[in-house]
Amino acid sequence: MKPVFFLFLSVIAFAIDSAVSAAAERPNIVVILTDDQGYADISLNPHHPAEVSTPNMDALAQDGVVFSQGYTGGPVCSPTRAGIMIGGYSQSVGVYTASDGGAGFDPKKKIFPGYLPDDYVSSAIGKWHLGVDDDYPELKWHALNRGFDECYKFMGRGGHSYFNLRSDVDGKFMGPIYRNKERINDEGYMTTRLTEEAVAFIDRNKEKPFFLYLAYNAVHAPAEAPEEDIKAFQSKFPQLSKERAVLMAMLKHLDDGVGEVVAKLKREGIFDNTLLFFLTDNGGSKSMSADNTPLRGFKQTLDEGGIRTPFIVSWPERFKGGRTLDTPIISFDILPTALDAVGGTPASHDFAGKSLLPLVIGESPQHHDAIFWSTGPDNEWAVRRGDWKLHWIKSRMELINLAEDPSEKENLADSNPEKVKELSLAFDQWLKKMANPIKGGPKRKDGIQKPTDVAAGNKNMTPRAIERARIREEKQAAKKAAKEKEKAMKKAANKTDEDAATTEANRPVIEAPTTNVTGPHPGSRFDLSHWKLTLPTSAENTYGGHPKEIPAAELSDSFKDPHFYTDSSGAMVFWCPVVGATTEGTQFPRSELREMLQPGNPRNNWSFTGSHEMTARCRVLEIPSDPKVVIGQIHSYTGKSKPLVKLQYYKGRIEALVKESPTNGKDKKLTFPDVERGRDIDWTIRLQGGVLAITVNGTTQEENVLENDRAWADQTFYFKAGAYPQDNAGEVSEGARVSFSRLAVTHSDD
Repeated sequence: MKPVFFLFLSVIAFAIDSAVSAAAERPNIVVILTDDQGYADISLNPHHPAEVSTPNMDALAQDGVVFSQGYTGGPVCSPTRAGIMIGGYSQSVGVYTASDGGAGFDPKKKIFPGYLPDDYVSSAIGKWHLGVDDDYPELKWHALNRGFDECYKFMGRGGHSYFNLRSDVDGKFMGPIYRNKERINDEGYMTTRLTEEAVAFIDRNKEKPFFLYLAYNAVHAPAEAPEEDIKAFQSKFPQLSKERAVLMAMLKHLDDGVGEVVAKLKREGIFDNTLLFFLTDNGGSKSMSADNTPLRGFKQTLDEGGIRTPFIVSWPERFKGGRTLDTPIISFDILPTALDAVGGTPASHDFAGKSLLPLVIGESPQHHDAIFWSTGPDNEWAVRRGDWKLHWIKSRMELINLAEDPSEKENLADSNPEKVKELSLAFDQWLKKMANPIKGGPKRKDGIQKPTDVAAGNKNMTPRAIERARIREEKQAAKKAAKEKEKAMKKAANKTDEDAATTEANRPVIEAPTTNVTGPHPGSRFDLSHWKLTLPTSAENTYGGHPKEIPAAELSDSFKDPHFYTDSSGAMVFWCPVVGATTEGTQFPRSELREMLQPGNPRNNWSFTGSHEMTARCRVLEIPSDPKVVIGQIHSYTGKSKPLVKLQYYKGRIEALVKESPTNGKDKKLTFPDVERGRDIDWTIRLQGGVLAITVNGTTQEENVLENDRAWADQTFYFKAGAYPQDNAGEVSEGARVSFSRLAVTHSDD
């Protein structure tokens, strides 16, 4: 029996040795994800400006393959992160926007580490943005409850302070730091701390296969870096703005971190058998002074500058580096590639992503047939197939040939109707397969032109197909109208006493000042420098009973403006069809009232004790493409004209953006309770003794701006009220309707 027994032992020993050998051969997986890094804010890009130097990222490119057309799954943080974790479109789990991602998708759905072999140890380090910690201490969206073995991270949306790493402090860019599930107070510079945690994780697990997800929050806002590094860039490149110098200092620490992680892998002799991915989560941010040259656009758009990013893949043991491939790929290809590397993709799971290994080892030049993007209710989408990209934005359709026009300068939609039709229908078919947005709302916003509309406009489309599209959309419109009617009936039934009719005459009351306090602004379209407008109420009309007609004779010259009128419901409306844009040579004016505040006059200079106040009651009635709409401003007229205080409405949120200094572009955000569209917004902007006080529906926020920066005392200001629509990137957008039932500016010596 001994020979049989020893044969049995030999078989077991061979099996164990084989398993150990297979585990040793499987690569480590490292994903380094940076945040809002510009396409040209990496020096391997030949278009990079002189101040950009990223030697460690460049060295990584020499060890790996650079994908010149590497895309992210979304134009903002969370959709890309969700896509990486599931190996597919984030829209398939309802993540279309950063808000969707912050809310968190199904916590029971398996993500990246759950697909790896059991002997892999995993860690999530840095920014999460895949569900917040409002349910603490349950933490159902926490990385440790999603399959990771350990973590050092923050869960909150957006960015985090780089210097304040405490978990017991509230505020913007703050939030708990987690070591595993414990909230900790830490010290240091955030980028450096994330690097240190990554290096320590590698050190602890260098003898076994591991998965490291290192998600830096650099170079996302807030703009913070060690002062000595900022000054060094300002000294070496004196032409840089302060904002750009800060960004470069942040980028330096980010590049140093990448270098330290790679150096640790090399010191331990495991770099060659590490499959490493380097990319950023979306295009560079305009607000952070990023550079996306030669691409058009920035973060928050589906322009190439919003979704094409630096993208490097390295695995020296398997494929040669120092190469560039032009094949379009996307961030959710990472998980299928990793699974291909460690032993195959589970047959039971159909990933939308595809392994990159056939591309990099030369087995196949082909990859995705088409790639799709959608921001859902935010109403922007795109599809790329081959060299063609179809892009719907701001109620217009663009068709771009990216091979000939990577900067997206020429719209070829009119000359290529068949291609528009093909890609429109492809997008329709893709979108049907996607889930509804987590935060609610339609996958595509109603009331605008749809891809089927574009296809229907094609003369080559069959009449039957056009009729089918028309019937579908009529049914959708009828369904929507029925819902709105039901909502209106409920609203009427719950009408409060404050909406009751008054006995006042159904006509506006316009009060002009008895004295001219400051003198009119030369560029103002309203001559009175001190004015008040009051409109009475009546139950007979839809909004506050404003008169349906106002005879011109009853309006002073100060209020005669073609864009200040009453609509069919009787509401006094500021209307701005295209703000600041030109149509056939005609400049459409902004809808605004202006009231000057000039330095050197104690009566109207906010560095003195006098007070200046703009008070209004308004309703946001319509935002066709759902951008932000600014309803009140304090605007500088010293040097370059610019808004210094903006009170804006966005998706039901009321927020004020206050410049920290009139000489830089950093905003401080003040938040107020939400207001449903169509509801009254009572607001006041008050200046007194250098203190700015903003009140919205009874909630007041104050900021001592003069104490923060004495440069405020040298500015000339004017109040502005009206409708200033902007898209998510801050660019001028389509029109908005805002009705004002009261608007007054008052001055006081008190």
